[in-house]
Amino acid sequence: MGSLVPFQDLNYPPLTTPKIEPKIEPLDEFYQQYQQNQQPHLSNATFLQSQLPVHEISQEEQQVYAEFHRISEMFRSAFGKKRNGELQVLHNDELSIVPQPLLQQMDGRVSNSSSAIVVKKAMKHRSGEMVRVTDLGIEDQIYFRDLVRRTRMMYESLRIYLHQEEENVRGSGFGKRARGDLKAATLMKDRSLWLNRDKRIIGSIPGVFIGDVFFFRMELCVIGLHGHAQAGIDYVPVSQSSSGEPVATSIIVSGGYEDDEDAGDVIIYTGHGGQSRNSVRQCVHQKLEGGNRALERSKYYGIEVRVIRGVKCDTAPAGKIYIYDGLYKVTDCWFDIGKSGFGVYKYKIVRMPNQPEMGSTVFKFLCGVEKKSFVY
Repeated sequence: MGSLVPFQDLNYPPLTTPKIEPKIEPLDEFYQQYQQNQQPHLSNATFLQSQLPVHEISQEEQQVYAEFHRISEMFRSAFGKKRNGELQVLHNDELSIVPQPLLQQMDGRVSNSSSAIVVKKAMKHRSGEMVRVTDLGIEDQIYFRDLVRRTRMMYESLRIYLHQEEENVRGSGFGKRARGDLKAATLMKDRSLWLNRDKRIIGSIPGVFIGDVFFFRMELCVIGLHGHAQAGIDYVPVSQSSSGEPVATSIIVSGGYEDDEDAGDVIIYTGHGGQSRNSVRQCVHQKLEGGNRALERSKYYGIEVRVIRGVKCDTAPAGKIYIYDGLYKVTDCWFDIGKSGFGVYKYKIVRMPNQPEMGSTVFKFLCGVEKKSFVY
């Protein structure tokens, strides 16, 4: 029985399918006459240049345009969806990027209120490999500074956008304040846009200068300056340390403990733990574990730590700003009885020499000048 599908005879060339093209309609007679009368015998580019005084775009302007285009495309990919094959930005009231909660039905089945399936990437944990970055050339310094600047621009843009979205949904001034800072950090983390997570940098972070000001604590995590969103001591835990001992990398000094003493170049820093909830007073003895143990080991090995100061600022969005003040070394540590009668671990932390002036000192000086200027 023969095949129902005829085979092509290889002795004859294949039949050519005629190409279908749209018919080109002739131009209107009036428009043809207008073109002949108006357009000179020049190329399009030459004609435009002769009519419009277009100046040459500098390299700096080109970088600005390229940066604007990159951030715009990132916004479109983060807050957009495809309609008819084209990417469109979502309306303010559309929340399809937010996974809807699963609803438990009476028969035990689980249903989703949205037909869209949101797939979240599995985030990699922070690396425990410790490195120290030194002797960067001019080009490397410019590169890392620009990388930090662009990352901070991205974070701030997302924060403002998400803050406004939350305000539009629930109404401004209702309930707790919008936390666009947390949502922006989470969004960037889910897309692997946080910096310095593949290595634990000891010492200075490339691209971050002494005196840099940050308006949100989560921004410190995004940049990699301080990796903990709440704890004041950032450290490499025992489980990730190659030596089997924890090592501290940075601390935040914000007056969160009643036994802290901050003299600028010299800090008497109190270890963490043992506080009552929503209070600076101690209620139990501290233990030499976690970050407390890491600071003690940093003192033993002579490893420097980054110091970020939290300073109150009424005009800041969160009521506080964070200023990077450089590198310090832990020179002494001891166990003492605190003001509340409980044992605390204390650390003497001294600023390393040959560094620029602390940004917190400059900020406090300018605040004092501003207050004096209003006194008549």
